[in-house]
Amino acid sequence: MLILTPNEVARRTGRSRRTIMRAIEAGEIEARRDNRNQWQISENALAHWARNEQPTHDAHPAPTASDALQAQILGLQMLLDEVRASNAALQASNDDLRADRDAWRSMAQRPSWWRRLAG
Repeated sequence: MLILTPNEVARRTGRSRRTIMRAIEAGEIEARRDNRNQWQISENALAHWARNEQPTHDAHPAPTASDALQAQILGLQMLLDEVRASNAALQASNDDLRADRDAWRSMAQRPSWWRRLAG
């Protein structure tokens, strides 16, 4: 029986070494470590994995227009939430400023103590 390394398996299958390592880590490919801590994959285990292989981990489907629009919508919703929070903070600040203005106005309209004395 022929024993292969992850690099050899990657070359044979046209996949990346990282895909092969992920498949080993996920238990999709039966592999053992030798006494030098190197992965060994039997040709039978490779054949079994190739027959049962799911879509590869390397496959990244091209984003569709609807995916791009969904991402844009999500970004706009997050921006809208930030604007609403900012507006709420500004409104609270404006309310405080109006209250201060009204308090100062009422103090300015009261007759001062010297007018009462002179008066």
